[in-house]
Amino acid sequence: MMVCIHKTLNNGFFCTKYVGGKKVMDVTREFETKEELREFLLRLPSPPTDFIESMIGEIE
Repeated sequence: MMVCIHKTLNNGFFCTKYVGGKKVMDVTREFETKEELREFLLRLPSPPTDFIESMIGEIE
């Protein structure tokens, strides 16, 4: 499974899910803040916490 994160025009975020290299249709989550995004990512099964914390820290 892979999660792709995109920034929206109003400074929010949305995620799309990919499995086996293919986008899973109708599985998109929207977040108003990077804190909401961080909490969601950390609740995924076996999250790479160090990577998530680093990535969230780099988001402007």
